[in-house]
Amino acid sequence: MFNKMLKKIIKRIISSNIKYPTDTVIIYRLNIPIKLRALNAQEIREIGEKSIDDSEFVAKLIVTSTTNFNWGSQILLNAFKSSDSKEVVMNILLAGEMKFLGEKVIKISKYYILVDKILETIKKAFLKSYK
Repeated sequence: MFNKMLKKIIKRIISSNIKYPTDTVIIYRLNIPIKLRALNAQEIREIGEKSIDDSEFVAKLIVTSTTNFNWGSQILLNAFKSSDSKEVVMNILLAGEMKFLGEKVIKISKYYILVDKILETIKKAFLKSYK
């Protein structure tokens, strides 16, 4: 019986079209919608490992989870004289907007195991901006 149930579970996982939750947030100052998708644990871990500091971590979360446009488009890179998409995010968004979007990504990703630690990191990154 256990093997039968296990086979059903494995079959569902393999045959399912994995969909990640999404949410659209309006940045009213810019009057733009930003559609964010949840990130899986591996994506969040890789972003953390490749980030130099907390601000970069949050910018990369936003870049990776945004689905309705490309932060690294050549038009944005040129307009904001940026070398990459995370730099565009950091040049366009205010600290509070980045904090809000970073927290939203973590929440829709249901990354509860480390959510408190990540949210604390996000808060610390942007508290420095206000000092």
